[in-house]
Amino acid sequence: MLWVLYFDGEEKELKRNEYPEVTEDYFPIPVFQITYANILTLPKYPEGMEFSEDEQDNYFVMRQELIQPNNDPAHYLLGYPFSIQNDVFDEFDLKPEEAILLLQIDSDEEDLKLFWGDSGIIYFCIDKTSLTNLQFDKVQFTLQCY
Repeated sequence: MLWVLYFDGEEKELKRNEYPEVTEDYFPIPVFQITYANILTLPKYPEGMEFSEDEQDNYFVMRQELIQPNNDPAHYLLGYPFSIQNDVFDEFDLKPEEAILLLQIDSDEEDLKLFWGDSGIIYFCIDKTSLTNLQFDKVQFTLQCY
């Protein structure tokens, strides 16, 4: 079950709860302080652009360097998904102009001690109308692996 919760209040009102039960299959994700930096994200396949094979290779290298410099984990909010397989938005039948990437969390064994499938990324997406209406029960989730 996936839950994405929205809180519209003062940060000081939030209280951390203990994870209800740790089992072999269910365990809490570690808590980390996050920092923010602006990065440019680009779609995997830019709409309306035709590339030669060399141009396509150069575009993918440039995109990788922008989104994942030094091969650092690609954790981020908003922007274009760093799709590993097919376009993430296609998995939800969302048109690119309707889809919003809320969050993606990359496998990160070093810092987060998280490894999704075969070194994958998890994605949380929502359509613009649901986001505007604060309908976070409409968030969709997928995992892609290498």
